[in-house]
Amino acid sequence: MKTRIRLLSLLAGAILLISSCEPAGEEDFGDTLLLLFLVTPPASIRFTNNSGSTATYTMHVASGCGDSAMLTFTVANGQTSSYQSVTTSHRAAIGRNGSTCSSKLSLIRGKEYTITDTGSGYTFSEPIQTADSPASLTLSGL
Repeated sequence: MKTRIRLLSLLAGAILLISSCEPAGEEDFGDTLLLLFLVTPPASIRFTNNSGSTATYTMHVASGCGDSAMLTFTVANGQTSSYQSVTTSHRAAIGRNGSTCSSKLSLIRGKEYTITDTGSGYTFSEPIQTADSPASLTLSGL
């Protein structure tokens, strides 16, 4: 995954270099930004479960968990899931076992996140801005 991110970063740099070689007055920064967005991979997430029992985590595009899940992870206690790409949206909420829902998360394209369930909330390997705080969040009932 990190090799793919490095390769895509190099490709994005090459696109920026090529776009800077256009004749004066013909720059189109919108096209350059669109190309950069297209070559930047989506965010990837995985879960580490330290809640005390097996849990099923769902990722939702809305700030609540009432919509259908875009991703589902079932993780035994003490285990870590594989990474999955969050391609639908950079904003998401986490559901646990269909009965709790997190605040809205803001995920950054190209980042790999490990979300650790502590039983009473989540911690993140990378900073994630939430409605609660940038470093952690607690769970609330649906």
